[in-house]
Amino acid sequence: MVTYLQARTQVLALVPPLKGWRVWRGVPAQGESPPWVVVSFSEFERQSTESLATTSHVGRLDIRVVGETDESIGIVCGKLQAALDGAYPGRGFSRLVPERDSGVYSAELVSPLTGSPFAMRVLTWTVGWAN
Repeated sequence: MVTYLQARTQVLALVPPLKGWRVWRGVPAQGESPPWVVVSFSEFERQSTESLATTSHVGRLDIRVVGETDESIGIVCGKLQAALDGAYPGRGFSRLVPERDSGVYSAELVSPLTGSPFAMRVLTWTVGWAN
């Protein structure tokens, strides 16, 4: 049986190091400024039998990339997609399936240096695991 904590640990371990980018789990630290990558994992669905015994779980890996330029975000997202599309967390798991790519858009965060909004892109994968 794979617990949520084990699933989270194994899936987040697949995220590659990104030189020059701070990687935060959940939320960025207070007072910090981009560029950064925020990684989160959540369970959003369970399959069960007629007697309501859980048989499997479905989770979502969300990665938010926030930076100054579309180009830098594209480079980081390309590295993430190359590492994570179809990645295998281990026995009892499905492979990571790319679900969504938001494309680059203006974030609500504004650069204190330029006064311009930071750019942002969100990538999402789903993964299943057995109970």
